[in-house]
Amino acid sequence: RELGDRGGEAGSCLTFGGLKLSWGDHGGARSLLEEGLAIALEVRSSPLEAAARGSLGELMLGLGRHADAGRQLTRALALAEELGRPRLRGLFLRLRGELQFADGRPEEGRASMEEGRALLADAKLRSDLHDLLERWSEREADQGELDRSEELHHDAAEEAELSIADGPASVVLRR
Repeated sequence: RELGDRGGEAGSCLTFGGLKLSWGDHGGARSLLEEGLAIALEVRSSPLEAAARGSLGELMLGLGRHADAGRQLTRALALAEELGRPRLRGLFLRLRGELQFADGRPEEGRASMEEGRALLADAKLRSDLHDLLERWSEREADQGELDRSEELHHDAAEEAELSIADGPASVVLRR
């Protein structure tokens, strides 16, 4: 703020909001993420807007506010598509898949997860692919699909090993 860097301010809000979300501080996360979104819209930054909407979608999913989560994730996915950002698209597809599973639409959830999986695999974003596969495995276990869950868990472990073999570049060069 002191420097007048509104884009940097938005990014800081989103980063800190994401940390609060990961800590389970939904109220603190929400205010920061909403502030980050407002600034992103003010400075007309599509990448920041996409990140804000994706994080807000994740927050709304965690709060059980599925309609709000769906709206945020739909817009986040559209922005990620426009920007040509496979990492963001993969992340948002995972979240959309989790939302679809939570809404009792497992077939749609599987389709979203599979689309995200293919996208992240093509981009060789192994760490993100590992995360997607782990979350998908958990959703399948929730559905009682234990064989499918075990297979996905095995695939996730394989991607984790490959991401370690790829070294820091697999994390640093994310886009």
